[in-house]
Amino acid sequence: MVDEEPVEAFSGTVKSVKLLIGLVKSIQFKQNATVHFHEEGMTLTVMIHHLMKAVVFVKRLVFEQYRRQADDIAPFDINLPTFLECLTMMGPTVGLMDTCRIAYQGPGYPLRLMREDREAHLSIQCNITPLESDPEGIELMVNDLDTVQRVIIKAQWLQDAFGDLDSECNRVNMVFSTSDPCLILYGDGANGVTSNTEYQAGSEAFVGFECHEPGTYSYQYTHINSCLKALEQASEVSLRINTEGVLCILIRLRGTDDAYLEYTILPCQSTGA
Repeated sequence: MVDEEPVEAFSGTVKSVKLLIGLVKSIQFKQNATVHFHEEGMTLTVMIHHLMKAVVFVKRLVFEQYRRQADDIAPFDINLPTFLECLTMMGPTVGLMDTCRIAYQGPGYPLRLMREDREAHLSIQCNITPLESDPEGIELMVNDLDTVQRVIIKAQWLQDAFGDLDSECNRVNMVFSTSDPCLILYGDGANGVTSNTEYQAGSEAFVGFECHEPGTYSYQYTHINSCLKALEQASEVSLRINTEGVLCILIRLRGTDDAYLEYTILPCQSTGA
């Protein structure tokens, strides 16, 4: 008697593989990511020494179909280079569908990715072995209730400011003020202060700006630099800082409201007014 295959705990077909590839590349500063299948969509999360968290949010509307047969699917890790290799399998061909079916039967089974070239009557399936996720958890967030600084800025302006920072600097500093210049971004390190960028309250860079109290906040350059890949795909960016100086960078992508990235970064020193 042949044992029946278990019901898939999750199955979904991504409408745009190109979109998913771009999202995954934005968090590929770590080898592994934690996968969650939520009711509202799929997330991929990476953490750097519990000092920085990056999350890719792929809403269910990005999928042609999105089914969760289990209410509580345990998270697991996957190797990101392997995941990307599977997403790009078969390469760009005329008949290759820009879709990918993703399925997972549960613990003890691989994550399956399937792509199809209908003109060549060819389909390829790739199985990825899940890894054990970090038991420490990934609760690093900014609560709206204790947010003291909030900025919505056009992505190109922020990309230029971050991109101008000296790669040799150690920290990126953000100075908020209730008077002009209302925001100053600069790096500092062994070579002194580098790339000082100032913004006035009426700057065309801002979609919105709220400063509830003056403050200076510092973050590791390597953490800020990790966001640059995502900024290349962005239309606008939301920055929020709470009373403890924790920075949340929410990146909205060009052409879609159904997928975005969020980076949460701990300050490298105490905040000060």
